[in-house]
Amino acid sequence: MPVGSASIRRASGAMNKSEKKAEKTALNVQAVLTEIEVEKINGTFGQAPQELKKSIKKYGILSPVAVIAEGDAFVLVSGKSRVSAANELDIKQIKAVVLTLEGSGNTAAKRDILRRYSATEAEEEIAISAIHEEKFNAIKSIGTDLPSYLL
Repeated sequence: MPVGSASIRRASGAMNKSEKKAEKTALNVQAVLTEIEVEKINGTFGQAPQELKKSIKKYGILSPVAVIAEGDAFVLVSGKSRVSAANELDIKQIKAVVLTLEGSGNTAAKRDILRRYSATEAEEEIAISAIHEEKFNAIKSIGTDLPSYLL
C-alpha cells in the first residue's frame, strides 16, 4: 500500500488526525468567442498562402482561430495561416475561441491540446481556404442582391 504525504505528516505529528488533506481542484475549461488583438498571439507563423490572403481580402476571416489564454497573451492552438495572413494584411483584431484552463492538470491539458491540433493544422488551413472560395462562388451564382448578413 502506498504511503501518501498526509499519512507521513499524521505519523510524524505535523498534522492532526482530524485535519483534512488539501482538496484538488478539477480542471475547469472555459471557451469564449471574442475579438482579440493579433499582436497578443505568441508564435512564429511563417508566410500565408496567396489564395488565403486573396480570400481574406475579399471576404474577411470567416472561421475563428483557437487560442489558450496565458495571462495577457495567447498561445495559438489552431489557425496559424489565418494569423499570419492577418499580420501580412495588417488586420489588428481577429475572432478567436479563447480557452481558459484552470485547476489541477491544466499544464497536461494544454500540452495535449497543442499536440493534438498541431498535427492537423496544415490540412485544416487548406480546407478552410477551399471552403472560402466554394462558399462565395455559390453565393455569387445565386445573385448579388443578397442581404449582407448572408455574406
